[in-house]
Amino acid sequence: MTAPDCGSCAPTRATITRSRLKFIDHVLSKLPFQVEKVQTDNGQEFGSAFHWHLLDMGIGHVKIRPEPHA
Repeated sequence: MTAPDCGSCAPTRATITRSRLKFIDHVLSKLPFQVEKVQTDNGQEFGSAFHWHLLDMGIGHVKIRPEPHA
């Protein structure tokens, strides 16, 4: 998601969070099966709002462990 070139038009954190939740709802509604668990990396886009949204729908959320840097 990118913001328009106008600085005052940048999306807020709340707008971005709603957009992510709407996206996962859309994806889940299109699948022909019930999802039991979603696995994500540790990116901030999969924070508490995303986590609790999945749990509220009865879907587990597992974050993968980051690989140690060599």
